[in-house]
Amino acid sequence: MLIGGVAYLYPFTLQEKKKKFVEVIGLALVIGSYFLISAENAWPGYLALFPVVGSFLIIQAQRNDSIITNNILFQKIGTWSYSIYLWHWPLVVIIFTFALPEYYIYLGMALSMLLGFLSYKYVEKINFPRSFPTLLGYLKCKPIYIAGIVGVLGSLTFLKNGVDNRFELSAQEKEVMSQLVMPYRSNGYCFYSSHEKTFEVSESKGVECYLGDKESKANTLLFGDSYAGHNEPFFDEVFKANKSSFQSVVTNWCTPSLSDDFAGPKTDLAYEQCMLNRKYLIENLGSYKNIIFSGSWKNIKTDKQINDMEDIISGASEQGANVIIMAAPKSYATNPVENFKKSIYLDISTVIDNDNSYDLATHEANMRIKKIADKYDNVHFIDRTYLYDKSNTFSVNGLTVPYSYDGGHLSILGSKYSAKYFMEHDEYKNIMRHFDL
Repeated sequence: MLIGGVAYLYPFTLQEKKKKFVEVIGLALVIGSYFLISAENAWPGYLALFPVVGSFLIIQAQRNDSIITNNILFQKIGTWSYSIYLWHWPLVVIIFTFALPEYYIYLGMALSMLLGFLSYKYVEKINFPRSFPTLLGYLKCKPIYIAGIVGVLGSLTFLKNGVDNRFELSAQEKEVMSQLVMPYRSNGYCFYSSHEKTFEVSESKGVECYLGDKESKANTLLFGDSYAGHNEPFFDEVFKANKSSFQSVVTNWCTPSLSDDFAGPKTDLAYEQCMLNRKYLIENLGSYKNIIFSGSWKNIKTDKQINDMEDIISGASEQGANVIIMAAPKSYATNPVENFKKSIYLDISTVIDNDNSYDLATHEANMRIKKIADKYDNVHFIDRTYLYDKSNTFSVNGLTVPYSYDGGHLSILGSKYSAKYFMEHDEYKNIMRHFDL
């Protein structure tokens, strides 16, 4: 919006040849952004400059005879663009909330265009009065009533925290729903997330947190990113069952590494916290009998990142620690929890997307980390087969619930039921022998 204001207030004065050049550069930036930006990138971020600056340059070129801007298709889209923009939001929310298949995105785009056209023709083009010489004139202005009604309804919905009486949930369903969240400091765990309001960069706060049987001395360290955080309820259950405790040093995007490499945006405060966490890890590799590494392994892509990871594993191994590496859970293109909620609200069967194509990168990353673990006698990789049922769901009194919280992470409840599945597995005792508790 700021750069759009600049384009309006300070238009360029350019020769015709330069106008064409500026337009081509702008067009290249807009088209290039399609290839540069994906779901893996933080948004908004610096990559937003590509489509924004590109659009700015196309506007500043002011080429009225351009084939790009002077054609009926683009001009009509431009005319309807604000209405299209308004309509696309509810459609995006519907597709996400109900975890609809990917092809609905294209249907949503077409529907946004159609609704944008209708909205422009039958709403925007209405010539409502703009001057009101008397008070009675205001009382005849329909948009005031429309805005008032929408404002009152929106305020009531906000004050009542939604419209709860749309759906009647049982006490058990409400209890399950309440645990389909990430474990954070605010709900009793150790994941030190920069997304929480109370977060501040602190070495002591970042590392001084313990779970399990807290009466016992912790000789185990859990280290990693949010994928280590989602395993905190898992190890809390397992360690309590073994009358032991563990220390958790976990923050966003902070995979084990010796460098300043960071999967998330370095402008996020989690980056500074991660550097403190890694410093602590390197300095204390020899202080623990057991070190558990957990993370979104697909974020470790380059040779340097892989070597950094192996150096940490090797260092912990040489210090005599038992190193346990947790497999990352299955990744989903659509959010399984949203499908579960839909099944509860609409009283239909839970449908979990079993398409493995979106999980391919995570599966390959797990295998890559397992190969590293296999090089060392005291490094052990805990595979998914020991952690999750084949269906990737668990049952709670007749409710079929997914382990996944958002398509990647586990929920608190999912993590706890993963621990339950693990402790009932035939190989549980053999795997636990790798720990020195």
